[in-house]
Amino acid sequence: MRLLSRRRAAILAAMALTQLPGNAMSANVPPPPLTFRPLPGSRDPGILSIRLFRRDGQAMLAILTRTGNGYTLTQAPMGGPGGAPPAHLRELNSLFGVPSWDVAADAGGFETVWTIPGSAICPLGFARNKSPEIILTQADPRGVFQTPRFTRGENEPGITAVETSERGAALVLFQNPSTGGHPRPRVLPVPAGGILLEGMLLRLSVGYLMLVKLLPPGPRDPERVDLRGESLQPGLLRAIRLGPGLNVSGGEANPLDATPVYEFDADVSGGTVCLVATTAHGHRVATGWYDSGRQSWATVGEAASPAGLISPAVLLSAGTATAAMIEAPPQVGPRIVTEMFPLRSAP
Repeated sequence: MRLLSRRRAAILAAMALTQLPGNAMSANVPPPPLTFRPLPGSRDPGILSIRLFRRDGQAMLAILTRTGNGYTLTQAPMGGPGGAPPAHLRELNSLFGVPSWDVAADAGGFETVWTIPGSAICPLGFARNKSPEIILTQADPRGVFQTPRFTRGENEPGITAVETSERGAALVLFQNPSTGGHPRPRVLPVPAGGILLEGMLLRLSVGYLMLVKLLPPGPRDPERVDLRGESLQPGLLRAIRLGPGLNVSGGEANPLDATPVYEFDADVSGGTVCLVATTAHGHRVATGWYDSGRQSWATVGEAASPAGLISPAVLLSAGTATAAMIEAPPQVGPRIVTEMFPLRSAP
């Protein structure tokens, strides 16, 4: 995995950079502050990362842990793992490094996507329920794919990932991954202004919202290391509206202004978007409103945390946001912290 990291870093370092544009529309209605509380029974030295997803109408916490020489994905209702023990979802095959991954529910259970790091390549594994994995990226067997994410939104199959090559980094979309065949993915129109580090798609009532994290030019905050031992680079978030054909169709916004973020997650319900991100000193949260005629964002200032926060996750349902992160103080084992808060109405 170290060879892969050095290769990707060399490719990124060679890319030309330009300045980022200023912020777009911003609403003067701040979301409520988040006060994360420890999830009982969640302290576990093997925890690596988490996600939130909805299954059979219930908010579920998916947890990746290191187990012996492998990696196990489990799920637990958002009531705890403090009650019943987390239930096994599946093992993630990844012999040469800790995978990055995502999970989503479907009508027949759940789907999982994850990276399978190698010394110079990094394909994506994909599986439904506990069926054998397939290689989602078999059309590009020598490709390097990172940070896979399921598209968020009702009835919207799709997986995005960052593909890094000698041409640079691109956000690509695998449409309808469950149908098989797996042709080459579609390249999405990421704006200029920095090196692409991460991205995801949210399905709106008309079109999509694309969120990307770009590494800005010039001086920047230092990197930090997550529980996988991987370096996280700070970047600036951009929100770009896309049409039904995935072409740029609206304005751009900087939902968190010029605050560098290390990781982020976002979800959408109706026309309301909520994102949660980790920062140098804690976290920030923003709420956006997208309908056919307008777009606006409201954000709060950086909320400090005495312990390092990693792996943010957020899930929306019935006017409520559920957020979770891993709190990882240096001298104590990691634990999961959570918060629920009402979504604000559009200004």
